[in-house]
Amino acid sequence: MEKDQYLTRSKARRGDLIAVTGEIGSAAFALKHEGKDLDSCPYTPPHPHIEIVQQIVSFAHACIDISDGLLVDLGHICTQSKLGAKIVLEQIPVNKLIKTSSPNWSDYVLAGGDDYQMCFTFAVEDLNKLPAHCSVIGQMGCGDTVKVYVNNQQIKLKHQGFIHFNSVD
Repeated sequence: MEKDQYLTRSKARRGDLIAVTGEIGSAAFALKHEGKDLDSCPYTPPHPHIEIVQQIVSFAHACIDISDGLLVDLGHICTQSKLGAKIVLEQIPVNKLIKTSSPNWSDYVLAGGDDYQMCFTFAVEDLNKLPAHCSVIGQMGCGDTVKVYVNNQQIKLKHQGFIHFNSVD
């Protein structure tokens, strides 16, 4: 891959759509419920999504893997691109077992880590290029943080995700 084909965190543009691959929150849910019968939501070891990157490299502007939680990792794109993001909780693909098993299911989706799915931004006019198993969850805009909406109302967030080098007292 040539240097000009690398997908970085810093090239998102205002108005870009935000997409993710696969279901989000499954790894954190499965790890928290180890030992239970989770056939429909098993923990799977991370693997690089090379095939998706090859499909999106020609039109995506910014990209990151979701290893520390969607909010934290999308926040890295916001910081590096000097933009904010608005995501819609209802648009995020989630395993049905998570929604039906936990009243706090959104914590797994927004702040759970270890999914190793991809989060990327791209121009609205390239929506027809979006690969299968990818879902649009929001849009880049003004500001410098990730805002989450449910039923068109911004929600207050309890957990952000894993923060590296966070001091623990």
